[in-house]
Amino acid sequence: MRGNYFSFWPDTDSGKKDLKTKRSHDGSLMEYIEDDIQAEGMVLPKTYELHDLDEQAVITYVRGVEENLPRYQLTRNNCSHVIAS
Repeated sequence: MRGNYFSFWPDTDSGKKDLKTKRSHDGSLMEYIEDDIQAEGMVLPKTYELHDLDEQAVITYVRGVEENLPRYQLTRNNCSHVIAS
């Protein structure tokens, strides 16, 4: 496993044009929060504390995603979909 940071992105440029064409891209994982902040236009993330989180279940889920990285599709399989699964 890479580290403690998990952020799902398209491997190539994705944009509004993909909404109409429903085009998908290979998925990729951002390795460092600093890269994610830069990709988001220097918008700092909000931090939430999760009490009683089953950390082992999260680690197992992340490993599964890493081993079978899904394709990124803006409306059907984006960063929010992967995290909310």
